[in-house]
Amino acid sequence: MLIVERWILARLRNRSFFSIAELNAAIAELLEELNNRPMRHIGQSRREPFEEIERAALKPLPAAPFEYAEWKSAKVHPDYHVEVDKTFYSVPHRLIGRTVEVRLTHGVVEIFHDHQRVASHVRRSQRSGHVTVNEHMPKAHQRYANTTPASLISRAARIGPNAAILVERMMRDRPHPEQGYRSAMGILSLAPRYGPERLDAACERALLINAIAYSSVTAILKAGLDRASSAEPAKPTPQTPTSAAPPITVKEKERMLTNPTLDQMQALGLAGMAAAWRELAERNNANELSRDEWLGLMLDREVAMRADKRVRNRLASARLRFPEACIEDIDFAAPRGLDRRSTMALAQGKWLKTHENLIVTGQTGTGKSWLACAFGRQAARLDHSVLYVRVPRLFEDLALARLDGRFPRLIDKLTRAQLLILDDFGTHSLTDQQRFHLFEIVEERYRRKSTLITAQLQGDAGLP
Repeated sequence: MLIVERWILARLRNRSFFSIAELNAAIAELLEELNNRPMRHIGQSRREPFEEIERAALKPLPAAPFEYAEWKSAKVHPDYHVEVDKTFYSVPHRLIGRTVEVRLTHGVVEIFHDHQRVASHVRRSQRSGHVTVNEHMPKAHQRYANTTPASLISRAARIGPNAAILVERMMRDRPHPEQGYRSAMGILSLAPRYGPERLDAACERALLINAIAYSSVTAILKAGLDRASSAEPAKPTPQTPTSAAPPITVKEKERMLTNPTLDQMQALGLAGMAAAWRELAERNNANELSRDEWLGLMLDREVAMRADKRVRNRLASARLRFPEACIEDIDFAAPRGLDRRSTMALAQGKWLKTHENLIVTGQTGTGKSWLACAFGRQAARLDHSVLYVRVPRLFEDLALARLDGRFPRLIDKLTRAQLLILDDFGTHSLTDQQRFHLFEIVEERYRRKSTLITAQLQGDAGLP
């Protein structure tokens, strides 16, 4: 290379060029001459051995050009986001507190855990803000993920002006607008039952008597007071924040609905890919992403949505006593003897994979059942089937099942669950038949599945 560089520079040193294209053309001409020029020591030009030996061994260039990427480690924050280049990107909330690997390219941020990609996002050009996928949120956060004061006021305005004013007052009168979301959505949920006209009239009456509450509007509707003529109409009009996004026009909605690609995705059950397609198509820098990046983002969204749906189905079949209980909400400061390190180690689920059992003991009112439901939710997040039963109710069901022939099916249901939660064990003495039933359940699950038991008894006072 050095010989070629010096030879070309020597030939061009006295020439002047007025454009890069002109210079490149001159270099290409000299390079062709040099390659065809015989070398003194071997009697061949540089092109001859290349054509005879090297050309046949060449491999085709990659389909996509090399893309520079940077790697870094990051810890998932309690709000299930990682900080990358002063911007926060979401990951599945089950990874809170874990360390993940982040791959950054010009247009995409990919996040890996245990050598598996768990999230990918379009990289923000601005170094600030949050990029969040709804499916990465806990269930309690997803409910209000896309809700803003402006969107709630806009939905209420479709019912009537008084409903919009009432919803605006509900959020304005609280220290934080989010504290009024639940009441506002409750007002909106009354429209299908009572109709827009009656609901708007009830909101008008509630404004006149300054009863800005969901319970007041419900009472007015139930008593039929909305049909009474009001003395004066409500005058103020809600103010929509200037930062609210403009509404989607009818033409845009029709275009989105009639897009054949989206229709095919929906028909195939690829709702996550369809949602990602819409979001990417609306971005200004969408054309800068490669086909592989588009496909990766869409697949990640589909995987996240399916994982979220799978967790919801597992939680629904688990029938937990406290369905909203989760490991992240445990108060370790309370004097209950809970060790944070041990609890978080159990939350990783290794004991479920090795089919070990867990016993939670404590006095009444210390939160044993809530803690058991939190471990049940965590097991569902880790893709384990869960079943919650109270021991007194379980024995009643088993006794009835023996009479009507459902006993084998019920035992099979109890043994199939990868985690069986037996709550309130030891609240009363067991009969011989109940001991036999419990023995059968434990025997069928031993070294095959995991069982979690909550009781007031200590391990040496009667627990198996």
